[in-house]
Amino acid sequence: MFTLGLENKLRELVKESINLIKYGVKVVDPEKKQKNTVNIRMVSGDHIETCRWAALKSGIINEKEMNDKLVVMNGADFRN
Repeated sequence: MFTLGLENKLRELVKESINLIKYGVKVVDPEKKQKNTVNIRMVSGDHIETCRWAALKSGIINEKEMNDKLVVMNGADFRN
């Protein structure tokens, strides 16, 4: 038996682009409490765990939002 894992890396500049859209700056300073100016959402046909990872790594959501059912949801929950 063996385990196989694949990683689909984010495209270059994705996180920087998300920060620029969301906060108006390319690099977010974790010490500052920047307010969201734009609420970004991602729609994907990938597995929900893959979506969580991509949203976290790109800066769309933070670790606190990772398991929030109102932030990350599957298609059936969204339609309801």
